[in-house]
Amino acid sequence: MKYSIIIPCYNEEDNIEKLINLLSSKSNLYDIEWIIVENGSKDNTRTLLNNICKDKKNFKLVYIDENQGYGYGIVQGLKNVSGDYVGWLHADMQVSPDSMLEFIKLNELSKETKKFYKGSRKNRKFIDNFYFL
Repeated sequence: MKYSIIIPCYNEEDNIEKLINLLSSKSNLYDIEWIIVENGSKDNTRTLLNNICKDKKNFKLVYIDENQGYGYGIVQGLKNVSGDYVGWLHADMQVSPDSMLEFIKLNELSKETKKFYKGSRKNRKFIDNFYFL
């Protein structure tokens, strides 16, 4: 099974190299394409991505010239997937990329055809854990 993981990023020059190196170190575990959506950053994110990912076969870069929000980045990433399963992560690693790998591992072992998995943010404030209807 092939997995497409979309990662929109905006002004992530402080995080992007660490993120790409972490994803690269895990890429040999499963058939994963990492779709990095550079979401119109004002900092050096785009240049860093070009340099870091230029020789990485399982990384696909998508560029947006003007930031239109996280959701727009996801949609643009969805236009570029080729995997059987699709997921997305935050570039700032508020949800660890390891949580996506945990899902992939569970998915590989499961016979169920319908699945939904949601990661948890690290260090989330207590009040953020309440949901109001």
